[in-house]
Amino acid sequence: MELWNEIKEMFSESDKKIDIIPGKINNGLSNLKASNVNENSTFGSIIKNSAGITIDNWIFLFAQKNKQNKGIIDYKENGNQIVGYDAVGGIFSINLGKFNDGIGKLWYFSPIDLSWRNLEISYAEFIAWIAQSDLDEFYDFVPKNELQENCEELKMGKAILFYPFLCSDEFSIATASKVIVSFDELYKIEMELSSGISN
Repeated sequence: MELWNEIKEMFSESDKKIDIIPGKINNGLSNLKASNVNENSTFGSIIKNSAGITIDNWIFLFAQKNKQNKGIIDYKENGNQIVGYDAVGGIFSINLGKFNDGIGKLWYFSPIDLSWRNLEISYAEFIAWIAQSDLDEFYDFVPKNELQENCEELKMGKAILFYPFLCSDEFSIATASKVIVSFDELYKIEMELSSGISN
């Protein structure tokens, strides 16, 4: 069975609501060439065949770029390939040299402590984890059920900005303001906050 069909079958068997944003093969191939990704890999297959994937309106995966959505070619920087993010500003990336260990592995930027950590899995394992695992344990730092109404407003490229920030000692899910912003805006804020901590 072709890899893309295997991926779609895995998604269809998942207990999560997984939506594939249709892509164009030619556009996908162009994006693959620009990003130097093997089209026969899981990552390559998703880029080639889709313009992004959403999981329960909670996790958003970048793929090929189109007129409506940015793609993985927009998020490669400093040895770090951002491949997706979650509703609360967590970021998933492939380490291409940003960190000395875990080269080629998935890393996660936590909006709680503004730090990166090695998930010690490949992109293919990451996709299987999303489709087949219980994500609530991973997201034990935020009550997803209390954000369902906010998540319904999300789409690819959007996320929830909290104030006080998730990383703040004053943060409370019940009292924090919740505003839908672009991922780019939230990413910029998080990197600025992270830089302030490291300095």
